[in-house]
Amino acid sequence: MAILCANRPEWIAACLAVISAGAVVVPLDVQLGDEALGSVLADSGARHFFTTADQVSRLADTDEMVGLRVILLDVGEEDGRSWRCLLAGGG
Repeated sequence: MAILCANRPEWIAACLAVISAGAVVVPLDVQLGDEALGSVLADSGARHFFTTADQVSRLADTDEMVGLRVILLDVGEEDGRSWRCLLAGGG
């Protein structure tokens, strides 16, 4: 599971949740260029992508997003990609 997010409390919660689930965390630096970010994400084999609404648009039109479940850390429950919906069993 990859995490691309600036420093915020939800980053820590997502990281700890991934570790608790027995999965591997792939922390991605928000300062990476789009091409490097796409390459690292593709090479990681991540199937889940924790990020924020402003960052998800960086890869919206790339092949790396195919088959990747996006979970947004900074949106409300009204967005089906919210981490809150994930916890509630939705999405």
